[in-house]
Amino acid sequence: MYVLKAYAVFDQEIGYCQGLSFVAGMLLLHMEEKEAFTMLCHLMYDLNFRDRYRPDMLTL
Repeated sequence: MYVLKAYAVFDQEIGYCQGLSFVAGMLLLHMEEKEAFTMLCHLMYDLNFRDRYRPDMLTL
């Protein structure tokens, strides 16, 4: 899954998190990799999914 590798490089604070594979997998079922990466960034930043994957897990 190049989407997760690209995201880990793009967002070094979050990096790779095992739970992201489920989100990225669902996106890849419905779109190409480039679109999936863009949508993952949208989910993480614009819809605040990113807070759920922070190492401190304060929002859980």
